Amino acid sequence: MYRILLLIGIFLFSLNTFTAESQRRPSWVRQRPSDSDSYIGIGMAPKSRDDQNMQYARDARNQALEELSSEIKVTISANSMLRQFENNFQFQQQFESKVHTSVQQTLEGYEVHTWENRREYWVMVRLNKNVYAQRRQQRLDMAKMLASSYFFDARDATAVGDVSRALTSYFRAVTALQDHVGEDLTHRTANGTVNYSTDIMSDLRRLYRNISFTPVNNHLRVEFSRQMQEPMALKAEYFSNGDILPVANLPVKFEFSHGEGVLNSQSVTSNNGEIQSTINRLISRRKMQEVTACLDLATIIRDEDLESPLLPYFFPSEDLPCTRFTIELNKSTAFCRIEENLFGNLDPVHSFGNLIRADLNENFFNFSMDAADAEYIVNLSLNFRKGDERVGTGYSVFLVYADLHISVVSVHNGTKIFSDGFMEVRGMRPGSYQHALNEARENVLDRFRREILPKLDEVDM
Repeated sequence: MYRILLLIGIFLFSLNTFTAESQRRPSWVRQRPSDSDSYIGIGMAPKSRDDQNMQYARDARNQALEELSSEIKVTISANSMLRQFENNFQFQQQFESKVHTSVQQTLEGYEVHTWENRREYWVMVRLNKNVYAQRRQQRLDMAKMLASSYFFDARDATAVGDVSRALTSYFRAVTALQDHVGEDLTHRTANGTVNYSTDIMSDLRRLYRNISFTPVNNHLRVEFSRQMQEPMALKAEYFSNGDILPVANLPVKFEFSHGEGVLNSQSVTSNNGEIQSTINRLISRRKMQEVTACLDLATIIRDEDLESPLLPYFFPSEDLPCTRFTIELNKSTAFCRIEENLFGNLDPVHSFGNLIRADLNENFFNFSMDAADAEYIVNLSLNFRKGDERVGTGYSVFLVYADLHISVVSVHNGTKIFSDGFMEVRGMRPGSYQHALNEARENVLDRFRREILPKLDEVDM
């Protein structure tokens, strides 16, 4: 009997404790409040004895803010950047999530209520809808005012041909608005109404079209072991209302787009729009190489802005002014001997071997018709042989195998300075051995370019 009475007492005590705690719980914990004038978010995190840093409090607060921000319905304006790029799926995907993130990051002025017991920590945040709308509009207005100062400075710079300043100011106008990509970006100014979402882009496209990089000398011949005698030079010009203006102080970046070497380049164009670069040292031994000179956007834009997600949309690399210089390396003279075996018979016209020879001529050698005039002898051996015919139901598949070997011998001392090759390259096609042969040749040429040519690039010739 005593035990029964004790259990009843414990039960009644627990019930009273639970009832007392329930009464102490605020109404917003017991039931979510309804308030048409406010956004509300509620978060709860369980407590842990091991949590000395009160991470549970931060978790509950973050939950509440996440819930509050999800209540804020974002309407995409017809005059927004998102509308301008609505056909660009990547832009839409990237920035629609950014719109939601920016809502969370700009939340301010909300009330915070907390309640806790031994097991739970609760947070409620409440934000007046009118207050939120006013502050968001204030931030948008400030962003537009900042963008306006940069935008009109860019137009002023464009009018006098100061391209570098114009690009800098246009980009700063873009970054001033990057937290408002879904909002109405029209703005009334003393000069009329501007729609930043479209006007900046159209101005930039017009600016790109009117910048010209003209090479003074776009084809140069150089010696591998000697410093370049004649520099690569270009002139940057801007076309404005029928006038051709030199573009001064414009950063240009020279770099190898094919081949490899060490360049010594001026950093910006001179007052007459000219800039030069020289090759201090060639690393690649390929006969035909290429140097590309493009507007160096990284120099114009501040380092902290280079990571802006808007950069590739307003300043796409393919639209930036560029020009190219062909560098022809005066290569060694060689004589090419080709032995091409096709299905057991020698091919006297070297149907495929001449393609390999053309690649070698383009990249490494000047071929002579007379071995007596050559510094090197290139020996090229090709063998194409038939494999199986695999018969299926209503069709046959034919196999062809190919071997390639190449060596380079110095005429001066008879030394073999290079030797390489590969075997068993397969071509497999239905219909005939000719179809399989065509595929085998394609595969051999591809492998030759991927494996053999880079190795030849390292040979001292």
